[in-house]
Amino acid sequence: MGIDKTYHGYKAFSYVKAGKDYEPVPLPEKGDQIFPWHIYPLNPDQEARYKELAESTIMISSHEHASLWPNDIPTYGDKYFGQGRTFIDYESLSHSIWDGVFNTINTSHPTSKKGRKFDDIVYELGFTLCDIAQQDDVILCLKADDVIRAHKEHKVALSMHIECGDWIENEEDRVEVLYGLGLRSFGLSYANSNYICSGIRERRDGGLTELGRKVVAKMNAVGMIVDTAHTSVNSKMDIIEASTKPVMLSHCGAQALIPESITSTPDFVFKAMADKGGVIGVTACPNSLVSKKHPKCDIEAVMEHFEHVRNLVGDDCVCFGLDTIYTDHAAMHTASGHPGPDWKYEWTPYCSGLENASEGSINILRWLIAHDYSDETIKKVCGGNMLRLMRECWG
Repeated sequence: MGIDKTYHGYKAFSYVKAGKDYEPVPLPEKGDQIFPWHIYPLNPDQEARYKELAESTIMISSHEHASLWPNDIPTYGDKYFGQGRTFIDYESLSHSIWDGVFNTINTSHPTSKKGRKFDDIVYELGFTLCDIAQQDDVILCLKADDVIRAHKEHKVALSMHIECGDWIENEEDRVEVLYGLGLRSFGLSYANSNYICSGIRERRDGGLTELGRKVVAKMNAVGMIVDTAHTSVNSKMDIIEASTKPVMLSHCGAQALIPESITSTPDFVFKAMADKGGVIGVTACPNSLVSKKHPKCDIEAVMEHFEHVRNLVGDDCVCFGLDTIYTDHAAMHTASGHPGPDWKYEWTPYCSGLENASEGSINILRWLIAHDYSDETIKKVCGGNMLRLMRECWG
């Protein structure tokens, strides 16, 4: 029952008036159609198996941006993100086979030019949850059983996720406030350091701070998943040690396959996370995951990273967190300076086969079937492992 998701025609924020309640900016009409789909080929027997597994498998992505962003970020980015409203692409989500998606916000900055302030998060979270309440195709995911319900009802369960802990500042009680407002997971830093821990772009890796330990303890206490994505190596190891619950690495690649990438993760961190029951999500962010064998960022390169992690930690601790956006992701990256002048591999305009959450959900399952993965393994890596983590952390 994972296929044929419901969609009743609702468009984000259609309950308010453009030009009166907010200033509209040009957004893609169909976010999953910006680039051509490349459906992974299967033979007739595999197609039958795909249909059966797509209907029976609980599918969960540990990290997506299920929203429309302007394709022209330099021109329209400030106006769009400065209003606090990010437009979920409900129609494109209905073309996916995800039953659960950790939907990442924290991009808006209605109260600050720099964003990542507490009020900014409250505005964006509030606007997003208000919009979700207006429609009937997406379920707000507050507990693991909401994903099971979404699967049965042919819907998608969206769990609110924040990619950065800057908004905590020095107030660990804000964990409780945001939990009360519907947040169920967040990453402790995004590239740069904050009061909680060091990020991946710092020259000196200070790890988890004493305040950070209090934040992790508070997250464990209220039932919020701790995400280590974008934190530094020492921070990751400190967080794994400090947490009484398993943690996740919502989206990443294997540093063993791309050693020059600071955004990818070393094997010893993967092992430490798996030893405590954590879950590792493999990303498909364009122009991020490549290797010597697959120098072009496409589905084959991404799945090489998946197989590396799986071979290292086994079937029980790996999943997919594709980190897609319903926009021209590579163009957005180019505007922000990613992947940078030191990128040694072929630059691609999109990640063929996994460019958006809709195409990606379908092709992950098809690729695994084409490569003769067992039903048991498929059910674990496509959603079972994340469902287990959700139950352990959320109760």
